[in-house]
Amino acid sequence: MKRALLFSGMVGLFLVATACSNADELVKATKDYEKAVCACKDIACTTGATLKFTEATAKLAEKKLTPSEDEVKEITEATTNAMACTMKLATAAMPAMPAMPAMPAMPK
Repeated sequence: MKRALLFSGMVGLFLVATACSNADELVKATKDYEKAVCACKDIACTTGATLKFTEATAKLAEKKLTPSEDEVKEITEATTNAMACTMKLATAAMPAMPAMPAMPAMPK
């Protein structure tokens, strides 16, 4: 579910970025998303930030924005950083793997 939300946010961004004249609002929304996600301390927080970002990009999609090459780079960097922050939290929340049992001694 959490990955689905993250994926839907990224898809929303992609749709806005590819269909999109002046994309300042999209760049700002993406950077705000990055800041929000990277400030999170748990996955529930990142899920909320992703939902908010998805809503924001859905509204921006109606404006038919077209990002410049530099804006695309900024958007890509911000979403990559946001994904890295999310993955860091997701892996930290995973339970530790149990220790492997000791191998029995081989007979001689």
